[in-house]
Amino acid sequence: MIVANLKFITDLDRGVRMTMLRNALFVGDQDAHRFIVSCFRNTSRQPVDLTGAGVTGYFIRADQSTVVIDGKVEDNCAVLTLPAACYAKQGRFGLVIKASLGDVIHTILWVEGAVSVSHTGAIIDPGEVVPTLDELLAQIAAMEIATNNANQAAQDAVTTANAAARAAQKTASDAATAAQKTAADAAQAAKATADAAAARADKATGELQGFADSITAQQLLQYDTIPDTVQQYTYNASGTLTAIQHMQDGEPVRTDAFAFGDAEIVETRTLATGETLTITTNLDTLETTVEYAA
Repeated sequence: MIVANLKFITDLDRGVRMTMLRNALFVGDQDAHRFIVSCFRNTSRQPVDLTGAGVTGYFIRADQSTVVIDGKVEDNCAVLTLPAACYAKQGRFGLVIKASLGDVIHTILWVEGAVSVSHTGAIIDPGEVVPTLDELLAQIAAMEIATNNANQAAQDAVTTANAAARAAQKTASDAATAAQKTAADAAQAAKATADAAAARADKATGELQGFADSITAQQLLQYDTIPDTVQQYTYNASGTLTAIQHMQDGEPVRTDAFAFGDAEIVETRTLATGETLTITTNLDTLETTVEYAA
């Protein structure tokens, strides 16, 4: 399958925090991303039993429409797959996943990211410009009809028309070969994108599974959540998250500041010592750069 499995771990004792999704989502995709959330408790490091729980996702698109997604529990993880409606609008999105058991409803994941476009309305090939995608599809359909007619004519031709029938069959074969090669290339490219996204998700999951007893300041900056700290969240008037403070014994250990622009998202992590880690994500290319300063 070419579905990207995005794995997350949530510590229910620490609560849910916003996670920036750096995996690529594109307009026109469907069922391409599968979110897998496992829960545990920080005090015991034991998985939380989700048997019998209901799973529901709320995907808030750039046009402020909300897509409600039914999920399920698999292998003690909350699992849901994004339908086509989640990819329909370009721009920033938010996704919240809730688990329910009895009278209890608990939010177990909160991510934000962006949906990008993979093409515009006008398609250009080496030989000509097709004004719209609909016109291109119409031309392909016409070619398929013409090929089928040529094959049928070749089958029905009399002996004196065998030479013409063979030529029509060769033309149809060449067209089919070219179409198969194009489909194979597209499938291979999609698989490579999915594999890369899965690898990034697995790496992120691995970084959250445990903390070393002794870590350097640079490593401390890399962790999304610092061990043995309490997070305090700050929002602006429009409800957008602007900062997270990691507090230990009433003192700030690290401050994470977020700046959302039209073209990029900048996250700056600053330790009490003044050391900083700046993570910049380009919303058009989804490329991420990381800069460390002592």
